[in-house]
Amino acid sequence: MTANDWILPWFMLVRIMYIMLNMVGLFLSSCVPLFQ
Repeated sequence: MTANDWILPWFMLVRIMYIMLNMVGLFLSSCVPLFQ
């Protein structure tokens, strides 16, 4: 097992989590004016 075998899945996971956080942030920022 080389280092690449475990770095790549974690890299993909971090990218997916980062994209999900960005989408949640956009969703929240678009919903904030509705609550005020």
